[in-house]
Formats: sequence, C-alpha cells, structure tokens
Amino acid sequence: MTRPFVWTLFFMIAGIIIGGQSVSMMHFALFTIIILSALMGYYFKSKIPIVFVLFFLLGNILIANKMQVENEMINQEVNITGVVTDTAYTSSGRQKITVKAECIETEMTQKTKSFKILAILPENETVSLWDTVVLKGTLLPLEKNRIPGGYNESLYLGTRGYHYKIYTEEQTITGQKKTPILCHIYDFKKKIQTVYDTVLPTEKSAILKAMVTGDKDDIDSITRELYAQAGIMHILAISGLHISLISFYIFYILEKFLKCNKRKCSIIVLMCLVFYLFFAGFSPSAIRAVIMIGIGLIGNIFYYESDALNNVAIAATCILLVQPLYLWDVGFQLSFIIVTGILLGSD
Repeated sequence: MTRPFVWTLFFMIAGIIIGGQSVSMMHFALFTIIILSALMGYYFKSKIPIVFVLFFLLGNILIANKMQVENEMINQEVNITGVVTDTAYTSSGRQKITVKAECIETEMTQKTKSFKILAILPENETVSLWDTVVLKGTLLPLEKNRIPGGYNESLYLGTRGYHYKIYTEEQTITGQKKTPILCHIYDFKKKIQTVYDTVLPTEKSAILKAMVTGDKDDIDSITRELYAQAGIMHILAISGLHISLISFYIFYILEKFLKCNKRKCSIIVLMCLVFYLFFAGFSPSAIRAVIMIGIGLIGNIFYYESDALNNVAIAATCILLVQPLYLWDVGFQLSFIIVTGILLGSD
C-alpha cells in the first residue's frame, strides 16, 4: 500500500470528527470502519488496515479528552496559583497573561490538575514573565460563537491549549519559577526585538518582528488590513517560506563553505530548526513546515528517500495528536490544503 500515512491520517480525522458527535454515531462509524478495514485487509493481503481502526479509535479518544470541561468550578470565586508563561496587552491597554495553573481553589473544592488559563489584569497592573502568582477572581468558560461564522473564543483559545479565562480582582506575586533553556531563548528573542525597535520605525519594526520572531502583537490594525487586502497576510506568519529559506541557507553554507557532507549538514540543520521552532512559537504552519523538512533531513541522515505527500500526512498527524481541535482551525486547514494542492498539481 502506497502512502500509508495518508490513509492513517484520513481515519484519524474521521475519528476526531465523529468523536465530537453523538455516541450512537460513533458506534455506527466504528462498525463501518471495522468492516471496511477487514475488506481492505483481505483485498491488499495485509494487516495494515488494523492500524486504521486503531487511529480511528485514537481520534475518538483524543477529541473526547479535549472536550471534557470541569464545570463545577465555572462562575465561582477562585484562587489560582501558577506561573506566568506569556504576557501581552489587550486593545484597551490592559495586560493579559497566560498562567500555567498548578492549583485552583474554591470554597468547596481544590484542583491540583494542570490548567492553562488566560487572565486579564486590572488597569495599570502588570506582572512579569516567569512570575509565580496567586490570582483571585471569577473563573469563566471560553465562549462559543453566538453568531454563525463569528469569532469562536472556545475554538480559538481551545486549540492553543487554554481551559478557562479570568478577569482578576487581585493578584499577588510570590516569586519566580524560571526554566533555564526557555529563559535563554526568550531573552535572545527579546534582544533581537530590541534591536529592531531601536534601528527601525515602529511600523517596520513590528512587521520584521512578526516575520522573524513570530511576534505579531505590535502590528496595528491598519497594517493588518492592508496586508489582508493585498492577499499577502501569510508573509507575517512563520510558515514554510521562512523555514525553507532558513534550511536552504544553513545547508548551503555548511555544504559549500564548511565542506560538510550531506549527513552532517542534515543533522545540524535539523537542530537549528528545532531551536527556531521554540524561538518563534509553535504555530501550526511552523510545526508543519519543520516536520515536513525534518522528515526529509532524517531521510538524508539514514539514506532514505521520503515521499512529500506522506510527509504532509505525518506532519498533520503529529499536530492532531497533540491538539485535535486544530482540525477546525482555519490556519491549519489552509496550510495543509494549499501544500497538498501544490504537491498534487506538481505530480
């Protein structure tokens, strides 16, 4: 069977979609998948179709796990203890932070499970990255879109791993909890952004920071609209274009000037791409590009020729294994549909 990962991705997507529906539909679909897999196994004289059933079940389990929300704490006054892992600002100038919560307490219960929470602080109140904080306020659910086709906060923030949000009434900084490697990467990123801010006008600095570091917070609404109208909004997102250029130039320098063989070049480029993924953030387009190029580089390391469509399927599978809700993310959909279309059109 050619391109087995394309088939496994298809069945996994089917499992995710149906797993989000009713239980009866899931049982009917599972029965159908088992019959089809048995027929395919008989036709192709292979046991590979059994893997399709397993990936269908895996898709069911993943989406069911992600859709579980503990409702007993919602709309209650809580104390949240955790670490600040990201900071930004709202359009009104209030600081919004990402908190990796280690404990959530209400008057009646205490949860020590890890949660990712979006917290909006009061005006003129700020905290720093890696601060350990105690937040007090009302725990709120992520809102679903009320207008068809409108902004779906639950889906958008859910794909990024958030569980709840909170408008804090009080916040207390209790210390700092730094991760050495991530701190060094973050400091390096900030130094580069500071250079851009120093030598360039505000608008150009914001664009360059988005293209190089993946930070789009400083791009104003007018610039976003101009890029959208011109149909070049994708330039501002870390994607295959950026990853391909980085890979090409590093590989070229290593091979032509430092006289490294292809195997050594591939190892070094792969390490650089993993670093850049941490540096620029884990957007679906960046992850997809790194995985696809990474598989090709691994092929060079082990002297194996890879298939482009299989690489796309492996990349999509890896992303959905981590976050199945990305299946409904427009950026994820366009990223993979466009690349797949290009590959099919070039065959």
